[in-house]
Amino acid sequence: MSAPKKENFIVPLTTIGIIFLLITVSFFKPKENLSSKSSSPLSIEQESDLDLIDLPFPNKDSRVSVERALNNRRSYRSFQNKPLSLTNLSQLLWSAQGVTVNWGGRTAPSFKSVYPLSVYVIPNQVTDLDPGLYKYNPGDLQPVHQLRSLYKANLQTLFLEETNQYSLQHAPLILIITGNMGKMAEKYEGQHHDTEVYLEAGHVAQNLFLQSESLGLGMAVIRNFDQDFLKETLKIPEEETIIYLIPIGFPKK
Repeated sequence: MSAPKKENFIVPLTTIGIIFLLITVSFFKPKENLSSKSSSPLSIEQESDLDLIDLPFPNKDSRVSVERALNNRRSYRSFQNKPLSLTNLSQLLWSAQGVTVNWGGRTAPSFKSVYPLSVYVIPNQVTDLDPGLYKYNPGDLQPVHQLRSLYKANLQTLFLEETNQYSLQHAPLILIITGNMGKMAEKYEGQHHDTEVYLEAGHVAQNLFLQSESLGLGMAVIRNFDQDFLKETLKIPEEETIIYLIPIGFPKK
């Protein structure tokens, strides 16, 4: 019997080589880093366009004059058990930071047009909004006027358990005004100009007072709170400072 010809081994050896190569590639293929995925609740850094909510277009006219709103403006810390509408919320947010011109100017002035403020929303009783934390997106050079849902949670319980302030415990809506001091400092070559950020927050608060009066709502500005606790609990970014907590609702008169 003659010896097997050499070429008869070419096909099976080639097949074995291909199989060995596939096994090697599969073994050394980088595995998905599961440790990079977090099972914790949605944080402010985890954002998706699916979380964006278009707000009703703000009204630019009303039957309440500026003079009347100024005359009737008061601070209210006791509210009716009555929900606010999404239209109410839209109007309030626009008055606070809405974009009004095509170069990015807003309803409140900002030193060197830095706009270091952010407005967060806790809708305890706002129609068509689940309880949780939201962030207002006014837009940049053009108005966007949207809410971004950061996470869903019953935050009213937090204020009931951790504060002794009746207005925060029972308000159907709480707005949080924060300031990024570092963003302002960048415009001054690294020198701190925190005062300008606080003054800007005051402009926003006054706008909200007048808008609230125009809508038949009442509000107050709260500065007595635990900064570190609220930032950690609500997941407010480290670079932001909470300046105001603003409870808003239909006032008890």
